[in-house]
Order: sequence, then C-alpha cells, then structure tokens
Amino acid sequence: MAQVYQYVFNYLQIAYGDGLYSTRKFNLSEFARNYSLNAVSAYYAIKYLEQEGYWELTDEIDNPSRIMFIVDRNDLYSIQMENSVMDEFVKSLMRTYTGLFSQMVRIDEEYIARITTDTPENVKAKLLSLSRRKIIRYIPQIRTPMMIFKCERLQENNLYISPKRYTQRKEQMKKRVEAMIGYATQSAICRSRYMIEYFSQPVIKDCGVCDICLKRKNAPSAKSVENTIAEAINNSKDKRLSFLELKKLAGPQNQDLFIEVLRDMADRGIITAGDDGFRIA
Repeated sequence: MAQVYQYVFNYLQIAYGDGLYSTRKFNLSEFARNYSLNAVSAYYAIKYLEQEGYWELTDEIDNPSRIMFIVDRNDLYSIQMENSVMDEFVKSLMRTYTGLFSQMVRIDEEYIARITTDTPENVKAKLLSLSRRKIIRYIPQIRTPMMIFKCERLQENNLYISPKRYTQRKEQMKKRVEAMIGYATQSAICRSRYMIEYFSQPVIKDCGVCDICLKRKNAPSAKSVENTIAEAINNSKDKRLSFLELKKLAGPQNQDLFIEVLRDMADRGIITAGDDGFRIA
C-alpha cells in the first residue's frame, strides 16, 4: 500500500508536500498499466488508503458537483457585504447544505436554481466566480473518476497505516471470504436463508427454489428407501443381495440416506447381514 500511495502521486505528478485539497482526474487502468500493477489489487489498495483518510477516489458514475468554503466565516461575511446578490446566493447555499466549511459537499446546481428562482447556468456562473475569487473550491459535475486529496503528499517514512484497523479489516475480509466459500460449498442450508442470515436478517422459511431446496424436495423418504431395499431383496433370485448390489439402487445422490436406512433396518431386525449378503429376517 505504501508503494501504491507513492505511485499515485508520481502518476499525477504531485510533489512532496503538495496536493492538499487538490482534485485530479484518475484513470485506474492506465495507472495500473504504467506501474505494472494488477488493476484489482491497485484499486483495493487505493480504497484502503481512502479509509485511512488520505484521499477519495470517486466512481465514474457518481461524480456530482462539490463545493467547500476555503475562507473562514468572518472573511466570508465581509465578502457578502460587498455584493447583495452574492450575499443572498451564499446564504442559500449555507441554508441548503451543511458542512461546507469542513469538507467537500455534494451539491445539485439545478436544485439550487429552483430554490433561488434562478437558472442552472447562472448558478454555475456564480459558483465559478466564487471559485476564481478563492472563496470556495468548486468541482463541476464530471463522469471521469476523480481523486480528491485530503492530505498533502507525505514522505515514505511519514505514511501511517493503523495496525489495529489493518488487522480488523483483514479479519473482516477473511470472514467475508469464508462466508462466500461456505455459501458455494455447503449443501445443508437453503442458499437464500444462508445469505439473508449472513446479513443478520430474520428468515421465516426456505426459498424452495434453490438447488438445495429442490434436492430436498426430490430426495426419497426413508420409508420409500426401506421399501425399495426390502422389495429388491425379495425379488432377487436367492432372496439376498450384497451391499454393492443394494447400494446401486440408491443412486449417487442418496448414498448417505441409503446407508442410514440400511443400518436402521438391521438394528430393528428387519434384515440380517451375513457373508453372503443381506436377507429379510
């Protein structure tokens, strides 16, 4: 992750100590190709560093406009006093959105236009004007993934990744992987029930349509297996059948049930087992 951290800044040509609050377009595929990285591994490393608070990588389909005031409230008040039109516009922004002085906040220019009885074009022009005057940071809506930096670029020995959080996330990921493997490999629990219970949601009944439920529906009952065994022995030429001959009757899907029924029949004295095979008692 430390290597990916430095690669990102190199890719975007940001020097040590620079980059605070800057926003750059970021092409993950090109980045991974340039540094011979696996794109999936690079993405997860970037997202992990995002959780550590160093930056934010937006998704391609989710890049609404964002703003943040970069002056304090006193300076902003002085600016508002200079222009009554801009004063009303700034007040509308502050009434509509919270956190504008502490973080980049998503905004909707069309919504702002409706509540200020203005046009979206005029709203964008006012935002650009405030941005040029260094009053706000304004990132217009864009479909390209964006890297938003929340800290300046650090030297290698100053990059800190919390060992405690790393261990916690590693354990969380391990549990997720184990749950996915369990979902795919287990054969006793309805798959829908398994998934819903994983998310701690109550389940009233099984789905009835997954492969496990259908297998359960189509599986023969213990009584029908018992009747099949007894009928097969009685219809055989010598009134006896070997274990392998009986086992063929069950088919590959019902071997466990077959063996269980065979043992139960022997325990109840319905059949007897000898060197020459199984007979009806």
